[in-house]
Amino acid sequence: MNQTIREDGETWRLRYLYRQATEQGEWLVSIPLIHRGGGLLDSFIDLWHQNVVNHSAPNREITPYGRNRYILHDGTRPSPGTNFGDLTTGYRFRLPGSPQISIKLPTGNPGQLLGSGGLDIALSGEQTWSLTPRYDFTAQASLIYQSPSSGWTATRPWIASYNLALAYRITERQAWILQLTAETAAVQNNEPFLDQPNRIISLGLSQATKAGTWTYWISEDGDIGWFNLNRGITTGADFAIGIRFTQKQ
Repeated sequence: MNQTIREDGETWRLRYLYRQATEQGEWLVSIPLIHRGGGLLDSFIDLWHQNVVNHSAPNREITPYGRNRYILHDGTRPSPGTNFGDLTTGYRFRLPGSPQISIKLPTGNPGQLLGSGGLDIALSGEQTWSLTPRYDFTAQASLIYQSPSSGWTATRPWIASYNLALAYRITERQAWILQLTAETAAVQNNEPFLDQPNRIISLGLSQATKAGTWTYWISEDGDIGWFNLNRGITTGADFAIGIRFTQKQ
């Protein structure tokens, strides 16, 4: 079944992540506060596409700025709003490869696109290698089970994702990070073009301070000039900006 969704809007997400160390590993709990609406970054995104990644998007050029337009496969039109999304809890073991098990609870409202409407379970692992005194390489992979969603009738039961990151340490407190993220399509469309994995490229800057560590990043869905990782697929966010603050106590 085709699970078409037409989407034009902006999502703001404020996520709180709490980590508690134990002798064998650490517990993790996170909850996002999500806002969906027309947004205010349209003009900036157009400048980014035209002057940085050298990529033109004809559909964006004829789309009004600040529009919030979502049409689901059944014709439903979710309204904009702000509320909490799906809560995630997990445990990371203090073992080689940092194995982790996570459970995402359907606490967000799928009718407002604030949650998936189903319980998900993920197994993941991560490893970092020091290539030179200044370069580190990190690989992370996840296998995720998605329970049937109340909002989608063709949710894939199993999806896979991975992250590959190269970090360059400028100083002991500052580093540039280049990351590639890829994920299997969460919904089965039975259309080869739409069912391909989605890939995202991110560039970040990490800065350690006395109070904690700040990380700033920008993400693009792979359309960088002639280099198109997704072959035209746009099932993920077209452009994203992120800021993270981490504090140890």
